[in-house]
Amino acid sequence: MYKRYILFLITITAPVFAIEQVSLCAPDFSKSQFTGYAVGIRPARKGNFRLEVQTFGTKTLIHNYGHGGSGISLSWGCAEVISELMDNAYQNEKPSIAILGCGVIGLTTAFELLDKGYPVTIYASDFPPNTTSNIGAGLWDPFLLADKNEFIRQVGARAFNRFKSQAEEDFPEVKGVSHIDVYSFERSEQRRRLSPLLNPVDVEVTFDHTITHRGVRWHTLRIDGDLFLADLLEKVVLKGATCVQRTFDTKDAILTLDKDVIINCLGYGAKKVFQDPLLLPIRGQLLYFAPQSNIDYVFGYGTDSDNRHFFFIPWENRLIVGGTYEKGEEECTFSREAYHRIWENALNFFSHSPSLTAD
Repeated sequence: MYKRYILFLITITAPVFAIEQVSLCAPDFSKSQFTGYAVGIRPARKGNFRLEVQTFGTKTLIHNYGHGGSGISLSWGCAEVISELMDNAYQNEKPSIAILGCGVIGLTTAFELLDKGYPVTIYASDFPPNTTSNIGAGLWDPFLLADKNEFIRQVGARAFNRFKSQAEEDFPEVKGVSHIDVYSFERSEQRRRLSPLLNPVDVEVTFDHTITHRGVRWHTLRIDGDLFLADLLEKVVLKGATCVQRTFDTKDAILTLDKDVIINCLGYGAKKVFQDPLLLPIRGQLLYFAPQSNIDYVFGYGTDSDNRHFFFIPWENRLIVGGTYEKGEEECTFSREAYHRIWENALNFFSHSPSLTAD
């Protein structure tokens, strides 16, 4: 009788305590909080990003582009790989280096090489805060660690460790990185498959004590793009980098630079300059709302192919709301239809409570 009693208790209580109860503040998506919008092009590349060395006469050309929506997540890892390539190739020599592009890929690469004593000149048409990287939402992507490609997993892990140290140090090498919880409200077998990496927790979240949704919580790192890129650029300049505003239209024009090594971090711009047919544009549209101090978590609902999809990420100076993944769209133009759909999705989610079995 005693054993039966214990088994009965486990049966009726396990489901109750398996789901964590959480209370969160809901964001304010009213018109009074809306501050603007942005459009950006993710520079994806079919197969994989390009991290490759080429030789043209006496010049060495290193490609570092095509990271898609994972440019920030992979940035430090790729920069460390390039730094090691340079050390192995030149050992005690310090050849002059030209870096093309001043987004997160170009700046992290410059930071690494400057620390090794290489003379660096950055050539770019735009500098922070006017780069595509400043539009990126800035969330380290843990799914990189489950990629089928071992090299991507290794680069992703290296980048994560670098960001993690920046989030935890009292005096970080670059500002703007912090730990943050992510709440995901959609059915996703991928997240279940990555349980050892994400350690997801099933949660039932009540927003402002009125609206309840069931989902999953996991943890990652947030990179506040404006803070991070501004500080990164400042430190790169303090380390000795020269910045030159210049646009290149052809590979031949680039090869005329009086530098020994040229590192191509042009992102989607590499398609035209280097005639790369594998580059694929993926347009993203974002809405900006006033910063809301009570929103200290990241949110996602639906999938990229779901018309209900939207997400938001809080930065110090804004609340970023997005939800588009438009493959093949290379025009950086605003879509009123996408803008209204994202905003409606956000308003609808917080205006009613769907079935608690939604996840």
